[in-house]
Amino acid sequence: MVSRRDFLRRLRARSSAPFGTIERISSVYSPELDNERDLLVSLPGKYATRERRYPVIYMHDGQNLFDPATSFAGSWNVDVAMAEA
Repeated sequence: MVSRRDFLRRLRARSSAPFGTIERISSVYSPELDNERDLLVSLPGKYATRERRYPVIYMHDGQNLFDPATSFAGSWNVDVAMAEA
């Protein structure tokens, strides 16, 4: 089994921007919850420079998807998994 550290090192070696970028859309109103929340959108590396379509995955629990600093239970590393796909 490959360690997470080795996996990330290999992934970074393959691309200058392996995990892409995280875009924040601030203050999106939810009528169901009657509040505003920020949305985080993970875009593939070099997304802006490619003329192709990408599949979309919608996931809840945004605090756990990408950033261990904002997670209460550890990052799910969705950005890493999508970069590997």
